[in-house]
Amino acid sequence: MNSLFMSKTEILKDVRVTETIQEAVQQNLNAKMCHMIGGMWIRNTIYLVEVSATGVVCRTFEEDHCHFEKLQINQPVGITFQIEHEKFIFDTTVMGFESSVATKGGRILLEMPDRIEKMPRRAYERQAVPEELNVHVLFWHRGHIDNVNHFPTESYWQGKMINLSAGGSQIVVSSSLEDCFTPGQLVGMQFTSMFYQKPILVEAQIIHLKSDNDAGRLYLGLEFLGLEVSIDGRNILHRLMDVVEEYAKMNKDKNSGIQDIVD
Repeated sequence: MNSLFMSKTEILKDVRVTETIQEAVQQNLNAKMCHMIGGMWIRNTIYLVEVSATGVVCRTFEEDHCHFEKLQINQPVGITFQIEHEKFIFDTTVMGFESSVATKGGRILLEMPDRIEKMPRRAYERQAVPEELNVHVLFWHRGHIDNVNHFPTESYWQGKMINLSAGGSQIVVSSSLEDCFTPGQLVGMQFTSMFYQKPILVEAQIIHLKSDNDAGRLYLGLEFLGLEVSIDGRNILHRLMDVVEEYAKMNKDKNSGIQDIVD
């Protein structure tokens, strides 16, 4: 496969781990923390505020304190942040709380990771599914992050994938299903990105909805959850990166062919 990305995943270890996190702290960058509560993935924004002798200190946001108050010591979490054109991902565990997370906001002490994966940002830019492919998506209701007591009239659906990145996807369904979906809703989803591959199974959150009533379509924007927290999740993430790269190559080859015909 000819790489269209500027670089592949790079594993940072030892002093480069500390230096990278310290750079994020100095730039006052926010990060995404993903962890599981009650069998559901939760993703919230945090700030990396300090590299201490014992670990990494992060600050939570006041409006998110209800999600952090259930965190436990030794609970695994995944962290993602971006510096310039690269994304950095690592998994770690909760070591303690510098103040009560149950109050408004708080500070969480995380164990210093032994490695960080540095990934090309382009893998997170969505690529259109090539026209010659017809990627069907099966997905099902998994609840709501904010404990919304709303249950859809149906429990599972089928749609068609429009685009894909390492971080999420857009799918389209019939507009008649609009009452089944709300932003913040959690879904499980399965799809086969290339006909010769095994299905990919992920969990995701609906970020936004867009209706096209004239065409009878409803577009769902989804963000994948939990892939940075475990080895199995990152294996899926790497599979997604390979698929996105292949989609980019197929789209580029097609556009080049069209340009040759025009010329």
